[in-house]
Amino acid sequence: MRYIKRILCFFYFVQAAGCALALALVFSPSFREGYAQGSRYTHAHPFPSNPLALLSVSLILGFIALIFGGAWLTVATGKRSARYWVILPSLLYLAAAVASLFGSPIHPVSMLLSAFLGVAGLALTWNSSWSKAPVSKAAAIPKNTGDGTSDLLNKGAQIAALIGYIAAAIGCSYWMRALGQPRYYGGLLLSLFLLFMVTLVHELGHASIGLALHMRLRAFLAGPFEFRMREGKWTFRFNFAGIVGAGGATGVVPSIPNPPRWHSLLMIAAGPAINLYTGLIALAFAYACSVSGGDNLDYVYPLARFAAFNFVACIFNMIPMRTGSGYSDGAQIFQLLSGGAWADYHRVTALVGSSLVTSVRPRDYDIEAIKRASQTISKGQTGLLLRLYAHSYCVDSGLFDEAREALERAEEVYKDSASGIPAGLHMTFIFSSAVVRRDAAATRLWWDRMIAKKPTRQNFDFWQAQCAQLWMQGDLSKAEEAWKIADAMSRQLPSAGAYEYDRTCCTLLRQAMDGATLNTNAPKPKEAPVATLAAPVVTQAPAAQWHFLNPGAALGPTPTPGSE
Repeated sequence: MRYIKRILCFFYFVQAAGCALALALVFSPSFREGYAQGSRYTHAHPFPSNPLALLSVSLILGFIALIFGGAWLTVATGKRSARYWVILPSLLYLAAAVASLFGSPIHPVSMLLSAFLGVAGLALTWNSSWSKAPVSKAAAIPKNTGDGTSDLLNKGAQIAALIGYIAAAIGCSYWMRALGQPRYYGGLLLSLFLLFMVTLVHELGHASIGLALHMRLRAFLAGPFEFRMREGKWTFRFNFAGIVGAGGATGVVPSIPNPPRWHSLLMIAAGPAINLYTGLIALAFAYACSVSGGDNLDYVYPLARFAAFNFVACIFNMIPMRTGSGYSDGAQIFQLLSGGAWADYHRVTALVGSSLVTSVRPRDYDIEAIKRASQTISKGQTGLLLRLYAHSYCVDSGLFDEAREALERAEEVYKDSASGIPAGLHMTFIFSSAVVRRDAAATRLWWDRMIAKKPTRQNFDFWQAQCAQLWMQGDLSKAEEAWKIADAMSRQLPSAGAYEYDRTCCTLLRQAMDGATLNTNAPKPKEAPVATLAAPVVTQAPAAQWHFLNPGAALGPTPTPGSE
């Protein structure tokens, strides 16, 4: 259902922005003149010229922009009033679909889409729990000192980018009218296809330069197509919501420890750069087609629009901002060049990423760089990961007192600003609360928090966490069975350093189970939900958590044990 709400939000916002932009153009004499000269609907629907008619059109456009804007805002934020705001937009969509049955010039695909949006919107009026849930579960990144972003850009850049896409489409239509082509060249399907191609070009730019620098590709997402490397094997997932989201991401990791900083800079900058280059090439072809005339004019509009979309994507991705669960390309470039804590952070994540494909283990992390970065980056998932990296370093080095302290600092960040982390990151807290701290109450608390996040994969980290909480709970037989599954999975993990650390953690849990004596006089906590201990298929993801941006941006790896 969350995907359907995202689709609704996308179209509500597009409708609101389009009507708001049309409202501004209504009072433009050049727009009215261009409409009268070029529109194919001029004779059937002449543009109003008297003041009263202009006022009426303005009121209608303003009203439509208001209802669609209100529907977008309330649905996106999960407001209780969303179930009422969507009634009028849904009825308008259904009316458009019905009108097509009586000769209205609506494309069959648009008719079906209008019917879907109308029915989906009305469903919100019947299901109050659905309407109250916010569209995105991803927690916003809190402001960290020196990250190069501002609240103004974070809130306004994505809206400005979408308005830029709409303005680009309108500008291309004006060009076609100037060429004497009054034909209507718009269309939702063309827009979605061009946005997908822009995203694909952007992500290919990141990936190609990364591979040229001998990095390893671990994930590639473009629109609805999601490819991820899991335990040395590529997996594919089709994400329906990505059809309208036009998002993408590229995950690459260094194949050598401590790679030079310019490697990351080139890889990140390659995305916007390839958008700029592709846009210039497409614009040159569009101009050549416009000059040659004839049948070549049919190619002018899609080429020009593709060029304009690439230019908007290039500018948008270079704006330093926080997006959803990560940073834009521009923000990452600023952080790499600014030095200080953020340079240390990127150095740390590069080293952590290399542990997925080299012999580097957590005990090889640069703990001093982690400490320096942690002093400045103290909030959100980024600050939490730094403290979990320090915890992994201490566990792998046998420094268990320091590991407890690092875990406590991670818990403080979680309480302060990172409670929206995914289910996978809770598994580190479960394991360490049991093995490192021997705290049954904390183990149970973190287990309940993880279950509340509804984990979707039962991989090695899940079964290790399952075993730890069952052991702390006193259910030794089920804990033994869970450990055997985790141990079998750990033996099938690749030979890289991150997975060697996973096997070490599995051994530490075994030793704790064999040598510790539980306090049988302590009150037994209520029974936690236990997953069915069926023999799983060992094709799960490595211990890594990826941060994906929307729209596409190059993503540095941020794996940590227990994060999948």
